Amino acid sequence: MHDSLTQKNQPVARTNGRPRPRLSRAAVNFIVDACLFLNLVILLWIILLLNVIFPPATGADGYVVWGIGYDSWNQALLWTAGTFTFGILLHLILHWNWVCSFVRSRVAASLGRSFVPNPATNTLYGVSVLIGVFLVGGALLTLAELALTAPQ
Repeated sequence: MHDSLTQKNQPVARTNGRPRPRLSRAAVNFIVDACLFLNLVILLWIILLLNVIFPPATGADGYVVWGIGYDSWNQALLWTAGTFTFGILLHLILHWNWVCSFVRSRVAASLGRSFVPNPATNTLYGVSVLIGVFLVGGALLTLAELALTAPQ
């Protein structure tokens, strides 16, 4: 009787014969959001370090903070920004149903009619937007590459 009540209220996994509670969706969301916040703090700290503490990049050669030079801190910034981007994507995946419901309700209200939710269509929209963002980013990087001029 106790096991069925436990399973009904909260899913459990068995480890060595003992029940072990699984993380709830709310707990997973909290962990992802807490990691995102910590990553954001680190990202902002490195940005401030590079722009306030170090001299401008062209004159930062030889300067170090805690034995780490400008170029290595810049690499840390890149990796931290990449991790933050991955965390944001994970956050969006975890909240995708809410995002689609929100957008659908706003579009339905503006058009004066309702829409039937379709998970496959929602996924297609999300993947299309992500591909569009990558294409625009790639196009901007290509334009920057073409506009790059070497010193004379």
